[in-house]
Amino acid sequence: MFQYYLIQIKLLILGIAYSILGYILFLTYSSSFEISNGLILLFDLILSLDILLFAFFFFQAFKKYRMPKDLYNKRKFETPRYFKFLLVPVYQMVLINSFVRYFNPRVYLKGKDRSYLSTYHEETKIAETSHILAFVPTSILQIIYLLQGEYKHFLFLGLFNILFNIYPMLLQRQNRFLIERRFPNLLSIN
Repeated sequence: MFQYYLIQIKLLILGIAYSILGYILFLTYSSSFEISNGLILLFDLILSLDILLFAFFFFQAFKKYRMPKDLYNKRKFETPRYFKFLLVPVYQMVLINSFVRYFNPRVYLKGKDRSYLSTYHEETKIAETSHILAFVPTSILQIIYLLQGEYKHFLFLGLFNILFNIYPMLLQRQNRFLIERRFPNLLSIN
């Protein structure tokens, strides 16, 4: 979407997205009135989605950005049993059978041929990195809320961090490792 723009335009777009996030945070800290649990939940949902949107815009601007290669490698404990224990397949089924599946059609294999596997493998890395970029600031905000005694914000933001970042990261890892196991000769993994 933005990958063909000049670096200055990319930075401007990211700056605007970050400014929106900063404004929402400013409104949170400057409000001196008590709000209901429902409004706190709604606010934290919007905040989580805004942070995720920032990560999305980042990848629209810098499509080739990756974390260190070691991060994408399989750890010894990341077995199918590990992912099953964490209920990642259940999370996957919920996503597949909900409207969320249309948000990023590049990370679905159904109906695609084998030639797409290499692209799909790379898309799992992009999606995982995007969720990492959203996980870190969300976690920092959680710590700030905890230190300020805003326990409801801390808990609600934690719930959204799990649903919108941690489980999607685990799902992308599970899918990538499944492809690597099933088609080891098909992929040229660096």
